[in-house]
Amino acid sequence: MRWQNLTNQEQHNTLVAAMGFGGSFVNRLAAAWQYADSVNSAKLGEAFPEIVDRYGPTSSFYKEAR
Repeated sequence: MRWQNLTNQEQHNTLVAAMGFGGSFVNRLAAAWQYADSVNSAKLGEAFPEIVDRYGPTSSFYKEAR
C-alpha cells in the first residue's frame, strides 16, 4: 500500500499508530509528518514506505491505534 493511495483519515491513523507504537525516530518523524504540507507529505511517503507498511491500514498497529 502506498501513502498517496490512503485517504486523509487513513494517513492520519497511520501516523497516530506510528507515534504510538514506533521507536523514537519513527515517533518523531510521524509527529513532524503531521505538519507537512501535501508536497512534503508525499515526499515523506516516497522516502519512508516502510512506515505505511508497518503502521498502515493493513497492520495490527493500525487496528490497535483506532
